[in-house]
Amino acid sequence: MLNGLMVLYLVIGRKAAPAVPPVAEWTDFIGLGPLLISTLLRLAVMPRTVEKRRGLAIYIIGLSLAESCGLLGMLLAKSYTKQLVAFALLGMLQWAPVFARRFEVLSSGRVPGVSVQ
Repeated sequence: MLNGLMVLYLVIGRKAAPAVPPVAEWTDFIGLGPLLISTLLRLAVMPRTVEKRRGLAIYIIGLSLAESCGLLGMLLAKSYTKQLVAFALLGMLQWAPVFARRFEVLSSGRVPGVSVQ
């Protein structure tokens, strides 16, 4: 996903913006909506998830929403393309699978890194 976003940015995003008047002011910031939803999923929903299936689904949805910030920035918000692509990269970076360890369960039924006193 990261490579695809960068290739699309190099092909589509670096071209000069056409001299067309904007449809509305809010279209320049349209990519921030999916990014905020992705961040909410990562910070509020993912820590409460205990099932592998649900965790994987949330991971895929959140990563896709973070990437869509850059795609919408390239296609709709020509004046803020670089900033929205940078935000998309940061949004995708927050989904690095550092949380995957808690889904591991050893054959003894014990979760690694969790000590029972």
